[in-house]
Amino acid sequence: MLLSMPKFLAGGAIMKRYIANRPLYLIFPLFVLSIIFSYLLVLYKKSYTYVNYINIGFDIFILIFYLRSFCIEISIDSKGINFKGLFLRKRVYIEDYIGIAQSNFLTQVKTKSGNFYILTTKNGRNILNDMFKNLNKGE
Repeated sequence: MLLSMPKFLAGGAIMKRYIANRPLYLIFPLFVLSIIFSYLLVLYKKSYTYVNYINIGFDIFILIFYLRSFCIEISIDSKGINFKGLFLRKRVYIEDYIGIAQSNFLTQVKTKSGNFYILTTKNGRNILNDMFKNLNKGE
């Protein structure tokens, strides 16, 4: 479900909002969880203990990184940019915005306080490009 709907806030300010496709957002965590569970069921007894801990720890690290840095919703108002994810709620002021980098399925929003990622389709990439086009580039 792709939305870029302007909303009017108090004082006449306009808020732009983009919500990513939820199945596209959840496919990677479900894939990593299925790898962890299949590893526990099939390979856990056939391997050394330290190898098990390293593999499961690495998978959990990747999963936590994904859930802490990938967004499902981005909204822009007159003062800042709001990023929302499963374990992510962050507001960045427009002055801290640096720029965006886009590929076929991934958009990276660069700010002074860190990078935020969102999985997109072609239509979503165009919507995000239009949303961020009018922001100042940290000047």
